[in-house]
Amino acid sequence: MVGLRLSKFYFLQLINARQRHFNECSFSTLESAQTYAEETNTSVHYLISEAYGIRSIDVDHSLNHLGRAQGLIALIRGAVPLARSRRVILLPLDLLDKHCTNQERLLRLLRAEPLSGSSNEDQSLCDFFYDLACIAREQAVTAVRLATNLLNQPRSQRNTTDDRSSSELNLTRLLLPRFMLPLIPCLDYLTRLERIGHFDPRRVVGRDSNPLLPLRLVWTSWRGLIPRG
Repeated sequence: MVGLRLSKFYFLQLINARQRHFNECSFSTLESAQTYAEETNTSVHYLISEAYGIRSIDVDHSLNHLGRAQGLIALIRGAVPLARSRRVILLPLDLLDKHCTNQERLLRLLRAEPLSGSSNEDQSLCDFFYDLACIAREQAVTAVRLATNLLNQPRSQRNTTDDRSSSELNLTRLLLPRFMLPLIPCLDYLTRLERIGHFDPRRVVGRDSNPLLPLRLVWTSWRGLIPRG
């Protein structure tokens, strides 16, 4: 696209975040994990938004929560594969401490198959991922709420608080639902983690695909809807 200008800041933020965590195997705090998600996932969403010519604080606010949700869900989804293939844990340590467990114990649990019965260690694992999943869902629901409020905002109110042209407002209404499409697989995974895995990610490994997801994505995009949280 001729004349396309994207913010150098977001490229640098993405690269620097990757470099800082290149050799790190965990996050010291939950907040640092969310910050990393914001600097990586959210930066990509900001750049996509800019590529379409949309520069809006309101849109960016929704994308910020979307990126944070994606990042936390990626930590949950990747926990078992990384533990079994590379013997590493990429999870917030302060949340591990809250549930009175450590990296070695969690690594051993994630590498093992889930037991048919329930043990104290298995319960601590489920409690840990329950907390992480709740925070991820909260971020996703916030993204849905902000995007929905923005689309439902009366045109007169938008014009008095935003100096953007009418064409850009129309473009935002057209594209914002599509920007939010990643919420569909995110929320789908969280639902299956709860209903199938009972917040034990080992129980959804190998059952990670939903054949209806492509149809839901196409239908939601065609209708111009914000995914429901």
